[in-house]
Amino acid sequence: MAVYRAVLPEFRSGSLWIALALIAFSLVGLYLRLFTDYANLHRYVHYIVDKTHLDYELSIPMFYTGLLLLASSVLLLIISTMKESTRFLRRRWSILSIIFLGLALDEGTSFHEFLNVNTLQAYAPTSKCLRWTWVIPYGVFTSMVFIWHVPFLRSLPRRTAGLLLAGALYVGGAMGVELIGSAFYTVQGSQSLGYGMTTHVKEFLEMIGLIMFIYGLLDYLMSIRWVITLQHTLQADRASQLSDTQGLH
Repeated sequence: MAVYRAVLPEFRSGSLWIALALIAFSLVGLYLRLFTDYANLHRYVHYIVDKTHLDYELSIPMFYTGLLLLASSVLLLIISTMKESTRFLRRRWSILSIIFLGLALDEGTSFHEFLNVNTLQAYAPTSKCLRWTWVIPYGVFTSMVFIWHVPFLRSLPRRTAGLLLAGALYVGGAMGVELIGSAFYTVQGSQSLGYGMTTHVKEFLEMIGLIMFIYGLLDYLMSIRWVITLQHTLQADRASQLSDTQGLH
């Protein structure tokens, strides 16, 4: 168990460095697009910039975020299958696993963008912050999931409170900063410093939130395993003592 405990900080620092590296590469690309003669740069530079840009489809940062979401789903599924948990907890862990799997698929397919033009946009209130109206149904869904899971969250150990902070960072980045980015996009356009920087803040908060969430799940899983191992050890010691006592008689 001590070995697994030692791995947790390594995972956190390694994942964080990857996120920072992706942000740095994307910022370099943002600088090249805004402050250089980008159109005349070599096509290989265009390719690298596109593949490292945080807001482009099929880019490396998008793949990394999708991988973090998928890892979260798998860990939630593993926790939900633990027989030591109550039926109530297993059901809630399973539902969260399905939700994160859906988020991983959405990250790869950008399904939420289909909710912008053809459906809700015509009925959204006139606001610079609501250019991307997918935040409305997603915000309602997130609020419902949170309220429904309040009893579940209260039943968790206090040390898992970091999961709430991780969720707040992810949702704050995915939807909160998205509203700010929408305003910059509406006023200044996509090729502006304001929109570019809000996009980077948004994606960074999502990555940090997911890294913290995975760390919290791993810590919770290992703590449960430690308790189970301790219980089995105590039971074995008691059985051995009882056997020794009976042998003396």
